[in-house]
Amino acid sequence: MAQARHVLHEQHGQNLMLLSESTVSVTSMKAADRADMAWWLVLIAIDMCGCSLLAWWRAIDADASGMVNETANFGIGAAMVMLTINLMLWRWLSAGEMRVRSASALLTSSLNTLDIGLEIWDAQDRLVLFNQKINQMRIDFRSPKDIGKTFEELVRVKLERREIQAAVGREEEWLAQRLGSRGRIPDPQIKVYGGNQWFMTYETRMSTGHLVASWMDVTELVQKGRMLEDSNTRLMQESHLDPLTGLANRRHFDEAIFAECQRASRAKEHLSLLLVDIDHFKLFNDHYGHLSGDECLRRVTGVLHRCVRRAGEVVAHYGGEEFVILLPGSDLNQACNAAQQCLDKIRSEGIGHLASPTAQHVTLSIGVASTRDDEAMLPLDILNAADAAMYRAKNAGRSRFEVAAQVDWEMSPDTPRTRPGTL
Repeated sequence: MAQARHVLHEQHGQNLMLLSESTVSVTSMKAADRADMAWWLVLIAIDMCGCSLLAWWRAIDADASGMVNETANFGIGAAMVMLTINLMLWRWLSAGEMRVRSASALLTSSLNTLDIGLEIWDAQDRLVLFNQKINQMRIDFRSPKDIGKTFEELVRVKLERREIQAAVGREEEWLAQRLGSRGRIPDPQIKVYGGNQWFMTYETRMSTGHLVASWMDVTELVQKGRMLEDSNTRLMQESHLDPLTGLANRRHFDEAIFAECQRASRAKEHLSLLLVDIDHFKLFNDHYGHLSGDECLRRVTGVLHRCVRRAGEVVAHYGGEEFVILLPGSDLNQACNAAQQCLDKIRSEGIGHLASPTAQHVTLSIGVASTRDDEAMLPLDILNAADAAMYRAKNAGRSRFEVAAQVDWEMSPDTPRTRPGTL
């Protein structure tokens, strides 16, 4: 989405510069033409006064002599010449005015065909013109009576109506910041209106002092970007979740234990791990079927979840019938308490297991490993120790937990777990 905005910004900026220059040129031409017309009107008025004086002088001369002399004829001729010049000037001015009107109409039509909203403000920040698209994007955003009003006047009306949510409660502060940044922010800004409509606004200050503001509706782009972000978030979550149990999966656990081992080493904090195995789960599947086995895994998941209370603690499906509980900041006593809770709660859950030689319900074997706050530990070390302790719990009769002893920490990952070292 950021790349798309960058491309839009580049293309829009180039087109806007060309359009702004032509628009300001026509606007300036209209202003200059009005000034030229004023001077020509003064000259015409002088000519008309001159013609009137000549005609008056001729009338007086005729009354005095009873005839029109050569001087009078000269006055008449001069008057005719002046009238001819005035007629030529009038035609020239009319043609110039028509050209300006034609250029202005062409510009207005061109602006109205654009797919962006456009406003042009003069050097005194008064609205000069706007196109139709800006009102198609936002109903009644601008009206013809706004022409000639300053930006501040128009914004104050909106502030009084509380139409600018970001300014509610701090209108004067917001207005001062807005006026101070007007035309000075080089990058486009994204603005949201009504909570469901987004615009990319861009302000360009021209060398003449005019300011050209453009509005582009990017609602569809923003919505697609949000949908893409949501999809990416869901994919990320799904890639870190076990689809059967809804717990964190092995990938998420591997990332979590690596990060927590590093953090515990830096902060000199405890880190504990519980490796949990469902006793005789193969016999459960053989007796009840795999669908019931899946339901058993989900019920065990709920039990383990209820044994985790603090933020940062992770329960993950490690694989098959094995689960892991990561307890950052927990010492050995706290880890043992958590293991005992798991055993008590699974007993209270009462998931029937008639094929189990250990009990008539599902039981758990748990290995507990905990690092001291002065130890630097690798994830493989604590996992190996918890795994060895868990197999000692199985060899000791199951439905219990065992704490990793020194021999478990020193045991090689290749050592058979069915024959643990002597304690």
